[in-house]
Amino acid sequence: MNKLSAIIFVIILGMLMSVIFANTVVVYAQNAAQSPEASQSPQSSITKPNGTTTPLAKVAATTTTAIPTTLAIKITSPTKEQQIPVGGRLTVSGISTDDATTNCRVSIILNDIKPYQDAIPMGTNGENDYSKWSYTLTHHYAVIKEGINKITAKLSCVDDPAKSKWYSANVTGVNRNNQQIP
Repeated sequence: MNKLSAIIFVIILGMLMSVIFANTVVVYAQNAAQSPEASQSPQSSITKPNGTTTPLAKVAATTTTAIPTTLAIKITSPTKEQQIPVGGRLTVSGISTDDATTNCRVSIILNDIKPYQDAIPMGTNGENDYSKWSYTLTHHYAVIKEGINKITAKLSCVDDPAKSKWYSANVTGVNRNNQQIP
């Protein structure tokens, strides 16, 4: 064995020994901290540093909603570059990483005409599930104009608005009288 191979072997052996030792200490510490009663039944309460205990049911009821670790949103209809008749109603729909357990919402904007419009949650897990969503554009807000139109969907979470995500799709508004029949 040359010197370089010996050094590599010693380094790898040292890393393996440290992993084995670290896991042994963690397992021992976890086992030593549990009483015999605790190992026989599932944990039903949390002990705070001051010594008081709180039932898990109460902790779960008072826990704030979480933000998804990865935020993502996509417009699934209409598709990018799709031709859309001008002036009429258009339902925009899509998907996101949000679900009923998070405090997030989806909103839509057309051609940068503010304010953003709140989409309707369409997910199967309740009224706050934006995993699927939709919004219908009407003349009350804005309609598709002739030419390029930019539809933007925004996923924002109340607990951390800085983590908002956007997805845009350009569609082409075509005049019904000038539409070509395929």
